[in-house]
Amino acid sequence: MNKTITSKISVLLLLTLFALFSMKSHAQAFDASKLGTYKIKVSAANNGTSQDLFLTQSSTTDNVTFEPEITSGNNDSQLFIFNTHPSTDDLSITSKIADRGPLQTLNHDSSSAPYIGCKKGTTAGNIGDLDKWWFASSNTQLRLEEQGWGANRKISWYQNDTKTSGVNVRINASNNITLDFVFVATLSITDFDTSSVFISNPVNDKLSIEGLTANIKQVSVYSLLGKQILSKEVEKQSTLNFDVSNLSSGMYLVKMQGDKDSFVKKIVKQ
Repeated sequence: MNKTITSKISVLLLLTLFALFSMKSHAQAFDASKLGTYKIKVSAANNGTSQDLFLTQSSTTDNVTFEPEITSGNNDSQLFIFNTHPSTDDLSITSKIADRGPLQTLNHDSSSAPYIGCKKGTTAGNIGDLDKWWFASSNTQLRLEEQGWGANRKISWYQNDTKTSGVNVRINASNNITLDFVFVATLSITDFDTSSVFISNPVNDKLSIEGLTANIKQVSVYSLLGKQILSKEVEKQSTLNFDVSNLSSGMYLVKMQGDKDSFVKKIVKQ
């Protein structure tokens, strides 16, 4: 084999290795201009797992785990809605499962790595719920806003946790994990349009909600601690009124719930 052919083969091998390395190290970053539904993937190439795994909301507990991709049937447990957080410039991440709330810590212990998951019946922005997410490392790491830990926590495996499916996911300050954000769909405006809705704010004795549409099935009032105080089913009405004369002065959350989507607005009771 002459030197020219040998040289060409060497160059080809180097280019192939470079391409393979690039494929391995390149993660699918979150696109901040595209709020909507995503799958959150841990790729085997970037994280040393035996297979690609996807963040999955449990159907029996509040915890999330990493599991193999669901490719047939209902896959809502692996779909998460990224939206602007109602109380900050950060993001809320909510399970696509209808009765689940935002991704948040399930226990807050400054000396450990808290587990995370989507609690039933909760709403983004409740005081006491840690659910304000932001991105780092070129939008390939998810971090939780620092809440007295001394350092921001990020989604990862913790110390001796095995990098396999079925392990409850935590956040911690030290370990790094590269995530891929697989875009599925934009936020649905036509399916859950609240542009016509007017909510009186601030309120005194009566809370009025006007312009309700057929896709809104229930309207509820919550305290900032996440406790449901008032609730009414929407049955073809375009207007609902709540007697809030007995409520203490302060801030509350009004939640409009559809079949799969919801919308939350803060109000002030004077």
